[in-house]
Amino acid sequence: MQGAGTVDRLVDGKLIQGKEGTLQFIHVGKAGGKSVKDWFEVANLGYVEYHVGDLGDTPGPPTESDVKLHSRWLIAVRDPITRIESCFDYENPNGPDRLTPGWVKRTMDQPSHRESLSKSWLTAFYKGPKTKDGCFEWVGDFVDALGENSTCGELADRSLSDPNTGSQHFAKGIDFYIGLRPESNFDGQYWTKSTKEIASLLRKKDVYVVHMETLAQNLAGLSDWLGQPIDADLPIPVTHSSDGHRALSHEQIAKLRTALKRDYDLLSKLGVERYEVDEHESILGGLTRRSIICQRVRRPPRRALSPRIGQRCGQ
Repeated sequence: MQGAGTVDRLVDGKLIQGKEGTLQFIHVGKAGGKSVKDWFEVANLGYVEYHVGDLGDTPGPPTESDVKLHSRWLIAVRDPITRIESCFDYENPNGPDRLTPGWVKRTMDQPSHRESLSKSWLTAFYKGPKTKDGCFEWVGDFVDALGENSTCGELADRSLSDPNTGSQHFAKGIDFYIGLRPESNFDGQYWTKSTKEIASLLRKKDVYVVHMETLAQNLAGLSDWLGQPIDADLPIPVTHSSDGHRALSHEQIAKLRTALKRDYDLLSKLGVERYEVDEHESILGGLTRRSIICQRVRRPPRRALSPRIGQRCGQ
C-alpha cells in the first residue's frame, strides 16, 4: 500500500511504514547483508530492507515506485564470482552440518509444499552423500558445465538466469535487484516487473555502497554520510565456506566472469570500480583473485568511506 511520502513493506513478517527519508537497504544475498542488518540493530538505526530470503518471508527487490519515492539508499555488494562461490557452499546440503542453514536441513528432511521446489533444485544441482544423483560436487564442476549441451549444462545455465529454480540466491545477484526484471516470479508474491533499469534510477539518488570485502571500513564511514553519530562495534562478515575449499583455475574464473558479465556491468554503472582479476587470495581462501575497490569520495572524509554512486577511481 502506497501513500504520499510513505511506502509499506513486509519486513520480517510485519507490515511497516517506511517514511520518506528513512534509509532504504538493498540486501543482495551472500554479500554481507546479514552482518549489515545485525549492525543496524546494534546501532539502533532504522531502515527498510529489500531482500528475497528464506522462502519468501522477507520483501523483494525495490520497485520503480520505491526508488522514485525515497532519496537515501544503501546497497551491500560483493565480487560476483565470490558471491556465487558462497551461494554454492551456503545451499549445499552435503556440507558440514555446522555450516548447513536450517532451511536447507528442513527442506531436505520434511519439505512443505512451498519448499518442494527447493528440494527438487537441491537434489538435482548438488552431488554428494545426500544427493547422489545430482550434478555438481563442487563449484568448479558447476563452472565447467556452463554452456554445455547436457542436462547438467542446462541446469548450470538456468541457475544464473532463472530466479524461480528453488535456489534462494543463485540468480538473485546485482542484476536481479537493480537491473531489469521483465517478468514477475511464479506466484507474484516476492517481486514485481520493472520496465526501467533500477540502477539507472538509483544514479539520481543519494546512494552509499558497502563492500563485503571492506565491510567494517565502509560502515565506519556511514555515520558521516548519514550525518548522525553511530556508536556500535563494527562487524566481521560471516562466510559459509567449508574447510579445504578448492581453488578455481584462471580459466574457470574467466568463464564464470563472462557468465556474470551483467552483474559486473551494473556494478560499474553504479560507479563502483570494477572488480579486477589478479593474483590474490579471496575471502573464501585459495582462489587467485584480488578485488580492486575504489574508495575515492567527493569530499575528504573523517573516516574511510565507501564510494557514492556515479564516482570512479581517478575522479
